[in-house]
Amino acid sequence: MAKVISISHSDANLPPLFLQSSSRFSLTDVAATSALSFNPSAWDPYLIAPNPTQEFIDSFNSAANCYVYALADRDMVLENLTYRINPGAIAGSDLQPERRQRAAFRRHHSADNIKQLAQADGLELTGDQIVIRRDWRPIAFFVCAGFDFHWVRMDNDATYSHKLPYKLPEKLVFEDSGKPVRDLRQIKIETTYKWYGKKTYSFAAFFNVPPRLEISIDAIERTAQNIERISPQQGIQWRRHLKRLNLPNSGRILIPQIA
Repeated sequence: MAKVISISHSDANLPPLFLQSSSRFSLTDVAATSALSFNPSAWDPYLIAPNPTQEFIDSFNSAANCYVYALADRDMVLENLTYRINPGAIAGSDLQPERRQRAAFRRHHSADNIKQLAQADGLELTGDQIVIRRDWRPIAFFVCAGFDFHWVRMDNDATYSHKLPYKLPEKLVFEDSGKPVRDLRQIKIETTYKWYGKKTYSFAAFFNVPPRLEISIDAIERTAQNIERISPQQGIQWRRHLKRLNLPNSGRILIPQIA
């Protein structure tokens, strides 16, 4: 479980959480968005597939990362169990340097670069405030500079949830009180990794997910080429997957948002 750490901010240093709204959460405001209810079972591989194989469970848990959860795009995982969808994937520009390429890896995992990749995917950057737009859905990301990033989504009760690798989604709550987090700007998220030790993630920005996320056929092709450069074997699997989808030669296709 991730540990939520409260940090002190002077109210004078922070704008209202909602743009053109009071600083308090309004369920009426949130109801205008397409924020979803918290439903961990929708992301449980044991419940999604009848008699799932261990290979399916492992593949699903690997592919269903925090970005896919924030986009509420479970079907993308089910249709593509060979590749993790990271910021930039929808635009076809999510090639990530290997960790041993230290300078390039650090640049890629900077807040500014992740913002650019998410915007290329069609997300709307709203900065340090939530902008309520009808049928759009607020999400946010945290960054551990030079190491990793982590995405969080707002649910329809104006609290937040997220998904860690190989875990079911969970609510963001304070460890000491169990109370839900209301303002992401006033917390840090702490996670301990087996190989890298304790890492702390700081709030970076809010985004809005549009009612329709579309990916171009050109972007799918660029993503396939990126995968082939990273891993020829994964590239073969991806090509087989694309062939099964029987996609058109050009244009754009809709990405469904589920769960």
